[in-house]
Amino acid sequence: MAVTWSGHEGVETTGALVEVEDAPDARDADVAALGMALPPAVARAKDAGYLAQAAALCRDGIAADPASPLVPRLRLEWHRLARLAHEYRLPLGDAVGALRAAGADASFDDVCALAARGRIDVRFIAGTPCTLPHFIDTLRIYADEVPGLEPEPGAAAELAACRAVRDEMRAAGGAARSITVRATLSVDRAGADDDVRIWLPVAAEAPQLSRIEVLDASAGGFLAAPDAPARTMSWRRTGPATCSVTYRFRIDAPYIDLWGGRGAAPVAPRAVPCAPPCAADLAEEAPHIAFTPLVRAVAERVRAAAYDDTPLELARAAYDYVTEHISYRYQPSYIQLDAIPDSCLSSGYGDCGMMALTFIALCRCLGVPARWQSGLFAAPHGITPHDWAMFHTPETGWRWADCSFGVSARRAGDEELRRFYFGNLDPWRAVFNRAFLAPFDPAGTGMRRDPFDNQMGEATVRGRGADADRMTQTVELIALQELPWDAAEPPRLA
Repeated sequence: MAVTWSGHEGVETTGALVEVEDAPDARDADVAALGMALPPAVARAKDAGYLAQAAALCRDGIAADPASPLVPRLRLEWHRLARLAHEYRLPLGDAVGALRAAGADASFDDVCALAARGRIDVRFIAGTPCTLPHFIDTLRIYADEVPGLEPEPGAAAELAACRAVRDEMRAAGGAARSITVRATLSVDRAGADDDVRIWLPVAAEAPQLSRIEVLDASAGGFLAAPDAPARTMSWRRTGPATCSVTYRFRIDAPYIDLWGGRGAAPVAPRAVPCAPPCAADLAEEAPHIAFTPLVRAVAERVRAAAYDDTPLELARAAYDYVTEHISYRYQPSYIQLDAIPDSCLSSGYGDCGMMALTFIALCRCLGVPARWQSGLFAAPHGITPHDWAMFHTPETGWRWADCSFGVSARRAGDEELRRFYFGNLDPWRAVFNRAFLAPFDPAGTGMRRDPFDNQMGEATVRGRGADADRMTQTVELIALQELPWDAAEPPRLA
C-alpha cells in the first residue's frame, strides 16, 4: 500500500497582499516571551492589518533598547508579521469565487455569515479581511451549512474504520499493528553552496510503541536517541537536497471502558509502560500551557460538573467539556497563535493540537497529571499529522484522550465512539513527540517553521529556518499489518 500526505493544497492565490521584511535573528527561545504584552501601538497596527508598520515598530523598539526584556517578544512578533500575510493570503471577497468553483451556492453575504459564526478564520491584511487558502477544508466538515459543497473526502470511511476498530478492541481487549512509514523532505530553494540541514521525525519510544526499526535512510544521517522528546533523523548537505527515512514499529492499543459506572474503578486494564507522573506533569509550560484566568474559570466549571473530585472524574469532565464545547477548524501555523487554550476556549474552535493542549491545561489546573503526544494518524484509509493527550489517575495509570476524534464522533452523533476516545486510542498512531516545544538533537539555529511540534520535518538554509515555500514534505504509509492481540507483549505497570 502507499497512502501519502503532503499537506493542504488550498486555493490558488496571487500571493501575499503585503511583503514584510523578516526579523534577522529570531530563534526558537523567543517563543517563551509570547505571554508578554505587545506595545499597544504594535498590537493595534497588527490587528488593523498594517503589518509593515507593526514590523517597523518592532524593529525600532529593539534598536532603541537592545537590552530591554521586551526584545525577545518584539523579535518574535516581527518574525510572525513577516509570515502572516503569506498565510492569510486569500481576500474574503475571493473566497466566494473559490466556493463557487468547488460547487457551492454561496454569496459574499453567505461567506460573511460563515465568518461571523467562526467557520471561516479571518484576519485583516493591509486593511483587507483575508482567510487561509485551505478554508474550504474546514467548511467541508460543515458541508450541510454550505449548499452544494461536498463533505470532506474520506470522512465517512474514517468514521467507519474507527467504529470497526473500536469493536475489534472491545471484543479482543485491544488491537496490535505493524506500521511502516517513509518520510521525505526536499529543500528546493537553496544556493549551490548553501549550508542545508534537514530534520525528519522518526518513531520514538512511547508506551504504545515497540520494535522500532529504521529500515532505510539517506546516507550520513544522525539518529537521535529513542527516548528523545522530539525524535528525529538529521542530515547536513550543501545546496538543494532531498533526504528520507523509512521506519517500522509495532503499536499495541489496549482497550479500557472508563464509562461503566460513574465513580467506579475500571476493570482490569492493560497498563501501559510509562514513567510515573512527576511535577512537570502538573506544571504550567509557558507560553501555551498556562493557568490563565480563563483556564482557571473553565476548570472550576469542569470541577462543578464532575461526578466527584477524584482525578478520573475530573479528567472525564475535562474531556466532556472540550469535546462538547469546541468545534474543529483548521489553523494557521502554530507560530501565529497566541495562548492556545485561551484561544480555543474563547473562540469555541481549534484543531487536534489546540484541543489536546486545552485538555492538558485543564487537567493540570485541576491537579490531574497530563502529557502531550503527537505524530501521525496512519490508518488504511489515510495518513496525516495528529496530536493527542495522556492523563494519569491512580485507578487507570496513564491513559489517552483524543479530544479531536471525540469532537468528530460528537458531530457524527456517535456518543459511544466519543466515549471510546477517552481512555483509548486506535492502533494507527506513530509517536514522534512526548512534549510540546521539545528541542531537537542536534539543535539547529534560527527559528523552526514550527518550534512547538514536529510531524513533517524541518530544515535550515544558511542557518535560518526554512519556510513552507522552500520545502516539500511528504509522509507515506508503506505497509500496515494486523497482528493478533494475543501476541501483545505482557503489559508493564504504569
